[in-house]
Amino acid sequence: MNGTVINTDPDTLTHIFSNFVFFLKSISKDRKIFIISNIPIGAEFDPVSQIDRNFPFGRPAPQRFDFDRDKFLKEFLPIKQRLEWAAIATGATLIDPLDFICPENPCRTTRNGLAIYKDARHLRSSYAQLHATFVDEIMQLPLSQ
Repeated sequence: MNGTVINTDPDTLTHIFSNFVFFLKSISKDRKIFIISNIPIGAEFDPVSQIDRNFPFGRPAPQRFDFDRDKFLKEFLPIKQRLEWAAIATGATLIDPLDFICPENPCRTTRNGLAIYKDARHLRSSYAQLHATFVDEIMQLPLSQ
């Protein structure tokens, strides 16, 4: 997203993800591996940047900011494809947190008047606790396969 530069050069991605697969294979013996893909990040997700400072009375609250989920997925498609490849090559399970935290398009960055991000890169813990339910499922699995 805004201010976040991702190198999507095919040769660079192939090199990076080949090393990633090598690493995953080196640690996966008798273990279940989960790959969790990225969430959108950037200054526009920081609640401080969303506060309307022109309010006449009361306390400031984050203004609703929506982002285009489909545009994000298209922009990061080369990386997602490499993550899918890495998961298949290593027997890992790929989880897309966007399916849990933002299933609709456009994706709202505020819920019930509260920002879902705590800063430009991290979800609020209370929001993640309620919506990133894939973590609960992972934590309930046995430590080895």
